[in-house]
Amino acid sequence: ILAGNDLLKRDTANTDVMEVVAISQNYLNLYKESLEMWDKLWKGSGNSHYAYQVAVNQYLLKRYGECAHDVRGTLPG
Repeated sequence: ILAGNDLLKRDTANTDVMEVVAISQNYLNLYKESLEMWDKLWKGSGNSHYAYQVAVNQYLLKRYGECAHDVRGTLPG
């Protein structure tokens, strides 16, 4: 996480590093920080995997309303 954050200071658009940092934060139960990183990735790409990770972290943080809203917003139809 520390090395990744250091790299992101120099290259703020490096999505590979952002993803590794977000995964690492999840492993350490740093859900709020991980949510912020996944949200940034999702908004930058629209990737449904990132949307899923946002919803997972919202659920883990007991932000059920946000989680439900974002899940409904990413479903087709």
